Amino acid sequence: MHLQRLEIQYLTQFRRHWEEIHAHYPEQLENLSSASLFAELRLFIEARLTEKKPNWEDKRHGYKLSSGVGLIEYQFGGAGEAEWRRHSLSGRLGLPYEPTCLDKIFAGGRLTGT
Repeated sequence: MHLQRLEIQYLTQFRRHWEEIHAHYPEQLENLSSASLFAELRLFIEARLTEKKPNWEDKRHGYKLSSGVGLIEYQFGGAGEAEWRRHSLSGRLGLPYEPTCLDKIFAGGRLTGT
């Protein structure tokens, strides 16, 4: 009961002060209220902007095959070309091998295999 009475006294005094400020400085109080709302909005936006964004290390995990070999290494290190020559008609006809993973990476795309 005692704590409740103290809380009521505090809130009554707070209300009295607020009413005085409102009576004498209504425009400033409105400005502060708007500024406070914008400050909360700014904090909310900043929190959303600083949430973890995928960085290069996160993105590059999509640039690996299930075997763990990176697509760049696979396509430009010879394994991709060797497999292409064995399994494609174009490869068996001697047409030039054309790796494409860098095109997709530079275009900002995620890769999911070859």
